[in-house]
Amino acid sequence: MKRYISIALALCLVAALSVPVMALEIETKGGYRVRGFSYKNPSFDDQNKYTDAKYDHRLRMDHVLTVADNLKLSVRWTAFDNTWGTENLGAYSTVGDYNTFFVNRAFMTYISPIGKFDVGRMLGGAWALPFGDYAGDFNRIKYTLPIGDKVALLGIIQKGAERDFGAARSDADSDVYYLVGNYKAEKFSTGLLTAHVRNNNNEAGEQAYYAAVPYFDGKFGPIGFMLEFAYEFGRYNDERTAAVAGNDMEIGAFTFGAELNGHHGAFGWETGYGHVQGQDARRLAGRDRKFTFANFAYGGLGQDWDKFVYLTDTSGTAILNNYCSNDAGTVTDATMPAYGGVHIWWLGISYAPKENLKLSVLGGAARAAEYDFNPRTGRPWQGADYGQELDFKASWDITPNLNYAFNFGWLFAGDAMADVKGVNKIDLQDGCKIYHKLEISF
Repeated sequence: MKRYISIALALCLVAALSVPVMALEIETKGGYRVRGFSYKNPSFDDQNKYTDAKYDHRLRMDHVLTVADNLKLSVRWTAFDNTWGTENLGAYSTVGDYNTFFVNRAFMTYISPIGKFDVGRMLGGAWALPFGDYAGDFNRIKYTLPIGDKVALLGIIQKGAERDFGAARSDADSDVYYLVGNYKAEKFSTGLLTAHVRNNNNEAGEQAYYAAVPYFDGKFGPIGFMLEFAYEFGRYNDERTAAVAGNDMEIGAFTFGAELNGHHGAFGWETGYGHVQGQDARRLAGRDRKFTFANFAYGGLGQDWDKFVYLTDTSGTAILNNYCSNDAGTVTDATMPAYGGVHIWWLGISYAPKENLKLSVLGGAARAAEYDFNPRTGRPWQGADYGQELDFKASWDITPNLNYAFNFGWLFAGDAMADVKGVNKIDLQDGCKIYHKLEISF
């Protein structure tokens, strides 16, 4: 019997080897980085001075598996995205980060005769310029219809939260629907994103609002110009059984960002202005209540806009873009800018003495757009000035695949920082941040 089984297995092996194997192409790219952070007086409080320092690292890989010419599977995974010394604390502490491996994205792409379909968990929250963005991973069905070489139309269905499946509630989901148009020419690109957000929870409330985000990004000779505007409008309805009359609120606010830049040989320059609407204190009470803090979905300047080292940096403890406005009901250091909004402007110059080395200096300032009401105290803010910042940056490509970056930022704290940090105005002091990074990419 054993001999017959061996013969059968051998025949199966021969048959399997004789079948043509489908060619499966795998494209891989990724990177590994190690970063170091050092903060001087991160509390901005003369009565609570301390320093903070840490290292972190991250390994990230992207794979694209080509199953057929018109069919692909894309996968992203991340490992060790945490602070050094927290991975395996073991018996020394009950607080440890053992979850060091995550599959961030997995989606299929099918290029059909009528357009491209992407289905699965993929990139979302990013559109056009990084101003106002909060890039993340979202469950989506995306359809792209190219019209010629310059125009593309997109339709997206995004599932944010599933809360009513198997429950006795009829509508408690969070969904976003997008319609997008984009035009790309030789010297510029422009487009319009529109979104309809339905964030329902029958036990609490219902949000239904819309967003329109046009942009322009052009380069004409050595001069570049970028512009983005976003407007949101809609309504929040209190759905609680014991809802208080007047709790319903409108939603309406805008953000605006523009930058002019240029490159002339080894020298470069940039200047720009951004505005994020804050919460109008006059619209917090009475029948005419309204949420006026901008970028309601992702929060103010957005966590992807890293123009400054300290005020808006995305690589550590930022000031003005380190919050999500959906949490604005809970007042913290991170959500205070949702109420204050911001006027921010900057001017920078750069010099590249070699092809693999770039040095830059950036100066700028920021003020709160609304400062009549501090939700911490119920009184006006202690001041409107977030502060002025002076940054120095250096980027060195040691090899084509190995980069070292150094960033230094000094924030001359303004009076509004006392409100953001919850400290007394007389105790307010400046803050300093140093951040450097070594990264290999391929």
